[in-house]
Amino acid sequence: MKKLNKTVLLAAVLASAANANVNVSGDATIGFKYLTNTNTDANKDNLFVSEGNDENGNAHLVFSATQGGKSADGAYALISFDFATSGATTLPIDQAYVGYKAKKFDIRMGQLDSLTYTWVGSANEHMYYADNISVVPARDQQLADSVRATTKLGSVTLGAFAQLPGSVSYDYAVYDLGAKFDIGKFGLAVTHQEANDAISTNSYEHRDTTSAGLNYALKNLSSAKLLKGLELSATYASYSEQTTANSGRQSEDSSYSIGLKMNNTSVLYQTGINYDQDQWNIQHLRPLSANTDFGITGQISSKYYASASGSTNSNETQGDEFVAVFMTTRF
Repeated sequence: MKKLNKTVLLAAVLASAANANVNVSGDATIGFKYLTNTNTDANKDNLFVSEGNDENGNAHLVFSATQGGKSADGAYALISFDFATSGATTLPIDQAYVGYKAKKFDIRMGQLDSLTYTWVGSANEHMYYADNISVVPARDQQLADSVRATTKLGSVTLGAFAQLPGSVSYDYAVYDLGAKFDIGKFGLAVTHQEANDAISTNSYEHRDTTSAGLNYALKNLSSAKLLKGLELSATYASYSEQTTANSGRQSEDSSYSIGLKMNNTSVLYQTGINYDQDQWNIQHLRPLSANTDFGITGQISSKYYASASGSTNSNETQGDEFVAVFMTTRF
């Protein structure tokens, strides 16, 4: 009965949204993941039903509305629900904000992803089961009490982001400054996140992050058929603070990723902020319809020392290794 009531309520919300000229969209990913290796012995060689990563996996329901219609200037609002939390009695909010867009600027306030994640870190989550480990700022996603402003000057977009402290006494949690360049099939983004020293005595919380990400369609270099569907992406992050484990090993002071995509096949290599951390991901999609794909993916990961978040654990952690088959759909 409870499931029926929730279904009826959701249907009523969707119907009301349609009548109010609110755009409703969403996506869902579900599959079988066979975990071949992990840090928890009990989970090795086990089969799971898995939704994928935060950015492109899981399931999301998005309500959005603009004052002047799609792509028009004026006020707008968005709320995105994330169905990733297993057994949750409420719908976790991914992002929720209101904003105003004009010809030269765009400003939004609410629960937002950081500029560093939006413009750079999210590039490492284009695969449905690959998590971003290469761009790890002190403040990353789903940040309440946030404000973001961008302005477009030709092919360059300038941006600023800040998470305010709320009820805490220090001036701000973090702020991001960034620039994004889009020239034809070439894209480059550069961001810097500054953490307030009053946040904590934990050096992880003090960590400033400078990052860059690029993507390029190699078909621009040659008319060769081999390069027609080949795309390159890369990210790099440099961190101001390191943390030390009991063993004396420190978190890395920089990390990077390199990705290649050929039509429906993608390969991604990342190094992480943890000491000696890296991982490989490969994915192949087979379109079943305009909005639905069948996919197969896998991950190989190293052992590493988890000192990035201020941990003093000197033991090695085995990263997850798995293969998965899945379906993903968008509406």
